[in-house]
Amino acid sequence: MCNDSWEHAHGVRIDTLDNPGWLVRIELGGAVLPAESFQPVIIDRSDSDWVRCRVEDGSFQATGGVANLLEILEIFLRFAGA
Repeated sequence: MCNDSWEHAHGVRIDTLDNPGWLVRIELGGAVLPAESFQPVIIDRSDSDWVRCRVEDGSFQATGGVANLLEILEIFLRFAGA
């Protein structure tokens, strides 16, 4: 989607959580993705190994345990068809 204008109005945000873990928000901003077909992901393996993903308010939103950042990004890439 980077075309010299999209990335100035939309973007990717990766933050840390205090429990600890990750917060990922990727604004879809007109991307041709089937947002309505995304099924929320809820994975609970342990107190430190968990993932929650959903599409809401025009963005992919995810949280996960401290070692789950790559898994979150892989879920987004599958959704994006990459």
